[in-house]
Amino acid sequence: MQAYTFLFTDIEGSTQLWEKHPQAMQAALERHDSLLRQAIQAAGGQVFKTVGDAFCAVFIDPAAALVSAIAAQRALGNEDWGETPVRVRIGLHYGPAQSRDADYFGPTLNRTARLMSAGHGGQILCSGALQNALGNHPMLTTGQVKLFDLGEHRLKDLIQPEHIFQVCAPGLAESFPPLHTLDSYYHNLPYQLNSFVGRQKELEDLKTRLRSQRLITLTGPGGTGKTRLALQAAAEVIDQFADGVCWVELAPLTDPGMVNQTVAKALGLQENPGRALLEQFSEYLRNKRLLLILDNCEHVLQNCAELADHLLRSCQHVQLLASSREPLGINGEAILRVPSLHVTVLGAVQGQTPTLAELAQVEAIRLFVDRASAVQSSFELNENNLRDVLRICQRLDGIPLAIELAAARVRSLTSAQLVERLDDRFRLLTGGSRTALPRQRTLAALIDWSYDLLSPGEQEAFYSLGVFSGGFTLEAAEAVIAGSNTPTVDLVDSLFNKSLLAADLNPAQARYYLLETIRQYAQEKLFASGRGEAIGSRHFDHFLALARQAAEGVNGPQQITWLKRIKAEYDNLRAALAWAAERQPHKGLELAAALWMFWDIHGYFVEGLNWLKEFIQRCKNLGAADAPDNAVRLRALLAAAFLSTRCTEMQSSEEYYTQAKSLAAALGARHSLAEMTEFAGLIAFMRGNLEQAAEHWKEGLSISQELHDELLTGQITGFIAYLAMQHGNHQQANKLYGQSLALFQNLQNPREIAGAFYNLAEVALLQKDHASALSYAAQSLGLYQDLEDAHGIATMQRVQAQALHQQGSPLEAMGLCNQSLQGFLKMGDRNCAAQVYLARGAASLALGQNQNAAEDFAQALELFRAAQDTMGVEKAQQFLNSVIMETNG
Repeated sequence: MQAYTFLFTDIEGSTQLWEKHPQAMQAALERHDSLLRQAIQAAGGQVFKTVGDAFCAVFIDPAAALVSAIAAQRALGNEDWGETPVRVRIGLHYGPAQSRDADYFGPTLNRTARLMSAGHGGQILCSGALQNALGNHPMLTTGQVKLFDLGEHRLKDLIQPEHIFQVCAPGLAESFPPLHTLDSYYHNLPYQLNSFVGRQKELEDLKTRLRSQRLITLTGPGGTGKTRLALQAAAEVIDQFADGVCWVELAPLTDPGMVNQTVAKALGLQENPGRALLEQFSEYLRNKRLLLILDNCEHVLQNCAELADHLLRSCQHVQLLASSREPLGINGEAILRVPSLHVTVLGAVQGQTPTLAELAQVEAIRLFVDRASAVQSSFELNENNLRDVLRICQRLDGIPLAIELAAARVRSLTSAQLVERLDDRFRLLTGGSRTALPRQRTLAALIDWSYDLLSPGEQEAFYSLGVFSGGFTLEAAEAVIAGSNTPTVDLVDSLFNKSLLAADLNPAQARYYLLETIRQYAQEKLFASGRGEAIGSRHFDHFLALARQAAEGVNGPQQITWLKRIKAEYDNLRAALAWAAERQPHKGLELAAALWMFWDIHGYFVEGLNWLKEFIQRCKNLGAADAPDNAVRLRALLAAAFLSTRCTEMQSSEEYYTQAKSLAAALGARHSLAEMTEFAGLIAFMRGNLEQAAEHWKEGLSISQELHDELLTGQITGFIAYLAMQHGNHQQANKLYGQSLALFQNLQNPREIAGAFYNLAEVALLQKDHASALSYAAQSLGLYQDLEDAHGIATMQRVQAQALHQQGSPLEAMGLCNQSLQGFLKMGDRNCAAQVYLARGAASLALGQNQNAAEDFAQALELFRAAQDTMGVEKAQQFLNSVIMETNG
């Protein structure tokens, strides 16, 4: 295909101008059209399409397109528009396109339109591709024209970011608001590896519905492109939602009960152990204008229906877009069926053979040509292959995934060969049972065909990979595909090339995944093979080994790396836990125990504790041959005790602690006994028994030093320093915190280093050394942010707030307190939330807001009581009494 430069324009805010000044706009539009045509034609361009006030022009010479755009903006800017200020935005892009019947086709045109729509009236934007095509043109080297680099931006087509430049020249405005791109709004919409083709009717229908309907469910068989349509529509209407768009992928879930937790994770909402998630959703989303996308609901339909019904009733500004093979079945649901792509020529006279130009506009054919040309650059629709391509699309019923799989074969087969294989392999498409599900009649047959084309080794690899949930690395694939004569890397590459695997090729490590429909097909083949248990066991063993490595590495210099790796594999780890629960609970207990720090750092307190409770209970009745190793059981009990404390389940915590202490004593596990002195001392401290706390921590310090355990020594030294700080011995506390920091820095443990900086900041606050407190807090906060440690981040926001308050900036402190409080309340940490209420109350007092201060101190008092923190209760009561006395005079 030949490369061209395209120039697209439209009038910003034209709809409002037509509504306000319909008569004046008629004359203005005529003048607008005349100026644009003159500028385009004078530079050698051709206007090939106009839609309303939008112009589409093409140039052979990239420099000519640039000259035309500048001339057009100058002419438009010099015109006196009176009451109809016409402001035009222009987009310039360079790339390949097909030319047929004085029209142009291909992704380059879509990209040009997206680029243009990102700009503002009076602005000219050009792509990095055009900037490269211009090279060292004299206009640029002499400074007549400058291309101001606006950086990379995600346009509203979800594919790779575009490098955007603003054209600057004499007579043109240079200052504009931020671009209208996806980067301007909150969202978690994923990148797409290819362009969005067709579906214009469904897309416009969905966008229209999203303006008025609260819940829309996209239904249809697997492979029809429901997810892609939902994502594209969300990208295009994102500016309707002040609080953005949140996409929730439900396909990896194996437990329907995890729907709410998955949604909470996508929203960034930490679980509050004391409250139901539905209640937390109501509070968090009540005043938000947000679009929530629930993708692939069919296997967790009941849970999705209950969640959607609750949100519709409690959050009036939240809209929901679901994709499922069947409706959710609740009141208020609008159903939009996503059919197969069109495979007939619209507007063609019956009985006449369609022309090439007519066939090129058929949605299914457009998709086939787009995907085929991506794998075989020389492929294009022509008179020789058009009938074969039409037949392929018709035989595949226009199902997008089926078409994409077939198009991938043009790398090694001609379109005529594809037709022959379809005739042979797809008889079930028309001759199968009419009572069967659509996917069973069409898509399954297509995947059967693709599956049959694989070698025996590829087939075994394919169904083995169906065991993964949420994707996998090459290393994980090698563990599961064991014993093959062909290297795993070759098998994975072959399956990827045949479009049975997709990939996320990030700079660090390639990650592969099966599309959900294909994954389900692979799982059926795996079950039929009789090797499901063996493959499941390999999958579990691999991720148990990974968790073991992570448990070791998470306390060292690679802590952040390991946390990110566990996060990337969390869907697989959940699947492994579920697999072990039914088959090998003693191994599941070890896996759960290895994951406890990940659960703690990321705020998965409730989920982690539930897994530990389940495995501890399941292992109670196991025989000696299947019982877990005592060292494993000890680690699990300690983890359960700690997470129970996080969840404020103090009775459970003490029960697990007692069991762990008894087992550690029987095993002579001195390291574990030392760890438990931390817990025992903390409980004693919270209950106001400082002497007992000191005894526990001194005992633990003695054991840790005897064992030469720097990590444990540093941790317990920090507790002893905290005790010194409470006694008012700030100099001693500072010295001990410095010692613990040195130990952690020697271990290169980011989380512990962050904690040590936090402790030093607390001492500095007590010493009124605000500069040091803010310096330590900044260092700690940076580390916590790297770790994605929500608890640590909220803690440092509170410390920074206290330092700013003491410096004389109570209003700024108030803002940070609000952020910190929101974080702790999401996590359900009552004790830390109470500390923030105290800090916010103090800031309110400084601002003369005594009533607000009293309310905050009262709230802190209530939370300290709930957490059974005696010292906190006394402190909050003192603050509350003082403000009451001051208010009463």
